[in-house]
Amino acid sequence: MADGRFKGQTQIQFDVLQDVIETAKLSALTPETGVIYIGGGTPKNFIQQTEVSAGIFGYSVSGHRYALKITTDAHHWGGLSGCTFEEAQSWGKIAKSALKTTVFCDATIALPIIANSIEQNAGHEIKQRLRPSFEMGQDIKATF
Repeated sequence: MADGRFKGQTQIQFDVLQDVIETAKLSALTPETGVIYIGGGTPKNFIQQTEVSAGIFGYSVSGHRYALKITTDAHHWGGLSGCTFEEAQSWGKIAKSALKTTVFCDATIALPIIANSIEQNAGHEIKQRLRPSFEMGQDIKATF
């Protein structure tokens, strides 16, 4: 059976360059950013490039302020997408003064433990923080 796009019934378009522009804007317009990497590969690289891209587009950025990596791979095997936090700091992807940590564990074990701990120990503070709201359209707009 033919899919909807083949039949001309869907108008889904992927624009990777627009995605880069939008994520760079979100990063640049947010007071402090943080990243959580689960594993590595292309998604990790994509979120790391937001700070570099923002600088190329003329925004003043200093790198992600917070970084958490959950992985089962050690850096010496090259499976961390070729980028340790120290390397990411040298490129300006992660702030020099960032609070960062790597958890060497399977994500199916570590992520539920971390999420539960955050909910139990910092639930009130998290609920009180300003949350961004997003307006989706030709461009993504974020307000706090």
